[in-house]
Amino acid sequence: MFHIHVLHIYFAHTEIHKYTDKKSTDYRNLELAQSDLKDVTTHINEDKRITDERMVLFEIMNDIENCPVSVLITILFYCS
Repeated sequence: MFHIHVLHIYFAHTEIHKYTDKKSTDYRNLELAQSDLKDVTTHINEDKRITDERMVLFEIMNDIENCPVSVLITILFYCS
Protein backbone atom coordinates (compact mmCIF):
# COMPACT_ATOMS: atom_id res chain seq x y z
CA MET A 1 0.00 0.00 0.00
CA PHE A 2 2.79 2.41 0.92
CA HIS A 3 4.43 1.68 -2.43
CA ILE A 4 1.35 2.89 -4.32
CA HIS A 5 1.36 6.20 -2.42
CA VAL A 6 5.04 6.77 -3.15
CA LEU A 7 4.44 6.13 -6.85
CA HIS A 8 1.56 8.63 -6.88
CA ILE A 9 3.80 11.20 -5.23
CA TYR A 10 6.61 10.44 -7.68
CA PHE A 11 4.36 10.89 -10.73
CA ALA A 12 2.75 14.06 -9.34
CA HIS A 13 6.19 15.41 -8.54
CA THR A 14 7.36 14.63 -12.08
CA GLU A 15 4.49 16.69 -13.48
CA ILE A 16 5.29 19.61 -11.18
CA HIS A 17 8.96 19.42 -12.18
CA LYS A 18 8.07 19.33 -15.87
CA TYR A 19 6.16 22.61 -15.66
CA THR A 20 8.56 24.47 -13.37
CA ASP A 21 10.69 27.15 -14.98
CA LYS A 22 14.31 26.02 -15.15
CA LYS A 23 15.38 29.45 -13.92
CA SER A 24 13.25 29.11 -10.78
CA THR A 25 15.01 28.55 -7.47
CA ASP A 26 12.68 25.60 -6.91
CA TYR A 27 13.80 23.78 -10.04
CA ARG A 28 17.05 22.39 -8.58
CA ASN A 29 15.31 21.35 -5.36
CA LEU A 30 12.67 19.58 -7.40
CA GLU A 31 15.40 17.72 -9.28
CA LEU A 32 17.01 16.61 -6.03
CA ALA A 33 13.68 15.53 -4.57
CA GLN A 34 12.81 13.63 -7.74
CA SER A 35 16.11 11.77 -7.55
CA ASP A 36 15.44 10.87 -3.92
CA LEU A 37 11.93 9.68 -4.74
CA LYS A 38 13.32 7.51 -7.52
CA ASP A 39 15.79 5.97 -5.05
CA VAL A 40 12.95 5.25 -2.61
CA THR A 41 10.80 3.57 -5.27
CA THR A 42 13.78 1.51 -6.44
CA HIS A 43 14.41 0.37 -2.86
CA ILE A 44 10.74 -0.51 -2.35
CA ASN A 45 10.65 -2.47 -5.62
CA GLU A 46 13.77 -4.42 -4.63
CA ASP A 47 12.33 -5.24 -1.21
CA LYS A 48 9.08 -6.37 -2.81
CA ARG A 49 10.99 -8.59 -5.27
CA ILE A 50 12.93 -10.21 -2.42
CA THR A 51 9.75 -10.74 -0.39
CA ASP A 52 7.99 -12.31 -3.38
CA GLU A 53 10.92 -14.69 -3.94
CA ARG A 54 10.86 -15.70 -0.28
CA MET A 55 7.14 -16.34 -0.42
CA VAL A 56 7.66 -18.72 -3.36
CA LEU A 57 10.28 -20.63 -1.35
CA PHE A 58 7.96 -20.94 1.64
CA GLU A 59 5.07 -22.05 -0.56
CA ILE A 60 7.26 -24.76 -2.07
CA MET A 61 8.38 -25.82 1.38
CA ASN A 62 4.77 -25.98 2.59
CA ASP A 63 3.88 -28.19 -0.38
CA ILE A 64 6.54 -30.75 0.55
CA GLU A 65 5.18 -33.33 2.96
CA ASN A 66 7.51 -34.32 5.78
CA CYS A 67 9.99 -31.66 4.79
CA PRO A 68 13.32 -32.49 6.51
CA VAL A 69 14.49 -30.04 9.12
CA SER A 70 17.78 -29.56 7.26
CA VAL A 71 15.89 -28.27 4.22
CA LEU A 72 13.89 -25.90 6.39
CA ILE A 73 17.06 -24.58 8.03
CA THR A 74 18.70 -24.10 4.64
CA ILE A 75 15.70 -22.15 3.34
CA LEU A 76 15.58 -19.98 6.46
CA PHE A 77 19.33 -19.33 6.17
CA TYR A 78 18.94 -18.39 2.51
CA CYS A 79 16.11 -16.00 3.29
CA SER A 80 17.93 -14.12 6.01
